[in-house]
Amino acid sequence: MFPDPLPGLLPFQTVNLFGGAPGAGKTTLLADWLAAWQHGQPICGVPSHRPTEVCYLAADRSWSRYQPVLTRAGATAVRGYSLVDDPSIAALDLDRADRATHLLHQLVARLAPAPGSLLVIEPLSPLFIAGSPNDARAVATSLVRLRRLAVQYQLTVLATLHFAKQRNDPATRYTRPQDRFAGSTSFAGFADSTIFLLEPEPPDVETYTLGWVSRDLPPRQLALVRDTDGRFRLASAVGSTAADALHSLLPLDPLDRASLLLTAAPLRLSISTLKRALATLVAEGRVSQPRRGFYQRVEPS
Repeated sequence: MFPDPLPGLLPFQTVNLFGGAPGAGKTTLLADWLAAWQHGQPICGVPSHRPTEVCYLAADRSWSRYQPVLTRAGATAVRGYSLVDDPSIAALDLDRADRATHLLHQLVARLAPAPGSLLVIEPLSPLFIAGSPNDARAVATSLVRLRRLAVQYQLTVLATLHFAKQRNDPATRYTRPQDRFAGSTSFAGFADSTIFLLEPEPPDVETYTLGWVSRDLPPRQLALVRDTDGRFRLASAVGSTAADALHSLLPLDPLDRASLLLTAAPLRLSISTLKRALATLVAEGRVSQPRRGFYQRVEPS
């Protein structure tokens, strides 16, 4: 048995979905996470366990479009494959929806991920859905088959999906991000965790929203902004106090000082500012010290 890549959020041998609009920045953010996995760093305040390896199955673009993004983030230990680059894939497998499962098994077999790996699929729909993405049964059975594949290969799946455009009419707008997957609601219903990245919606919302709905963790949302180079960082580092920003990142599990520094890295705080913020949180009772040299976030009662 292998450890969970992200305990509670991405359990081992599960199928998890990461949704957002095309061009929202899913690949950029995912590249930062893959770099964090590679170096054993926490992700969004959740301690990570390094997978045996990371295999990246791209279905929409050439691998030459993905490689620079991963390299820039420091995710160098990723083994990638692009369906677009492989002319040996039969047209029959691409053209017929009823061959979707066969196509996916064929591509995963070519990647041959080692047991304990993380498999990224971008995107999952429509090529790997055995039917219409709007058909609840087709989506549900495709995800069940994908879960069986995860068990067969002893891996964890994180697949991206496109979001439908938000509706203008307040009466019909999506109120829950997980309902915005383009297609059937079975996507969210048959996944273990759903992660989402929402673009700003001026004038009311000026930041990106990263959040998740998990069967094992409380729902959570974080506000993000993008640097001039397109990389994401926490908006709380800009618009809130250092103490509030640090508190938003800390997990409920205890962290030692070294792990705390890694967790706080996206805030880009100086060591002295970080120490003051931590002292403030401890004094306010928002962070506890379960034992010497360890810290953890305290949930409000």
